Amino acid sequence: MTQSSTDTPQDETLTTDRIDKMAFAASQSGVLIAALELDLFTAISEGFNEPAKFAERTKVPVDSVDRLMSACVGLKLIEKEDGKFFNTPDVDAFLVKGKTSYCGDFFTIQPKVDYNVWNDIVPSLRQSVPENKKPNKGYYFEDSQSARDYAVALYNLRWKGAQRFARRFDFSSYSLFLDLGGGAGTYSIAAAQEHSHLRAIVFDYANVIPVAEEYIQKAGVSDRVKTVSGDFLDTEFPGGADLAAYITCLQVYGPEDVQFLVNKAFNALVPGGGLIIIDYMMNEDKTGHPGALFCHLYQKCISPENPGYVNTPTEFRDYLMKAGFVDILAREPRYGPMGFVFGKKPR
Repeated sequence: MTQSSTDTPQDETLTTDRIDKMAFAASQSGVLIAALELDLFTAISEGFNEPAKFAERTKVPVDSVDRLMSACVGLKLIEKEDGKFFNTPDVDAFLVKGKTSYCGDFFTIQPKVDYNVWNDIVPSLRQSVPENKKPNKGYYFEDSQSARDYAVALYNLRWKGAQRFARRFDFSSYSLFLDLGGGAGTYSIAAAQEHSHLRAIVFDYANVIPVAEEYIQKAGVSDRVKTVSGDFLDTEFPGGADLAAYITCLQVYGPEDVQFLVNKAFNALVPGGGLIIIDYMMNEDKTGHPGALFCHLYQKCISPENPGYVNTPTEFRDYLMKAGFVDILAREPRYGPMGFVFGKKPR
C-alpha cells in the first residue's frame, strides 16, 4: 500500500524523539535502580571508580559493570575522565550512602512498586484487575522493616522542604502542632528546631512511630515533640492542638474520606486553631503539573474500585467550608505538583 502525501507530517522538524523517551522511560529507571542496589555511587565516592575496581568490590562481571557505568554516563548520573568515573553534583549530594541527604532508598522502593502498577494500567482503568494483583494501599506498613525503610527514605527526601516550610510559615501564634501522617517526624522536627516555643505531636501508623521517635531523639527535641500511633480513619485524633496539618497524605483517599478527615481535624482543633493542607493538586480545569496528574491516575490504578483522588484548590476549599472552617486560603501549585490550603476554626 502506498502512503499518501496527506499521511506525511507537513512539519519536517517533527520527530518521534519525545514519544520515544516516554515509551522507553523504564530503561532509565532500571539503570538508576541497578546502580543504587549495587551501591555504585557510594563506591565511586570511595575511590572504586574504575570498572575493574568496582567489579571486584561487587563480584559482578567486569563487562556487566562496564556496560552499567556507560549507561549511567548516558543518563548524566556519572562522568568519565581519563578512564575514571565521577559522580555528578546532584548524585553526590543525594545518592551517596552515609550522607544525611541520602535519598537512594526512596528511589529504589517506590519505582519498583510503581512499575507493577503502571504495567496493569489498562485492566485497572477497566476495573478488572484480579484481587491477587491489586496493590495494598498500606503496602509499606505491613511489617516494621518496610515501614522503617520507607519512612527513613521520605525523611531524607523531604527534609529540606520541611526546613523551608518551618521558616516560611508563621508559627508564632501557635503552641501545639498536630502533624497528621507525619511519618518520621520531618515537619515536626524542623518546626520545633526553628521555633523554640512550639510543641508537636506526630501521628502515624504504629510501624512508623519508632522511626519518628528515633529521629526526634537524634534532633534533640524529644522534650517538645511526642508521638501517637493510629489509623486516620479509625483512630481518634489527639485533642488540644491549635494547628494541624495533612502534608502529602490525602491523595490516597477519595472525596468522602477526605471530607471525613477534614471534619476530624476540625473537631480535634481548639477554637481559633488552623488546618494546613499541602498536597498534590490539579489546576481548576484538571490540568497542571505532570506529577499531580500522574498521581491522580495512579490512585485509580492502585485501587480501581475505591481510588484516591487528587483535588483542585476549590475542592479542598469546599471540604474546609463544609467542616466549618473560615478565612480559607486555597492556592494552586506554583512551581511543582503541590498546592497549599489553610483554614481557621472559628473561636
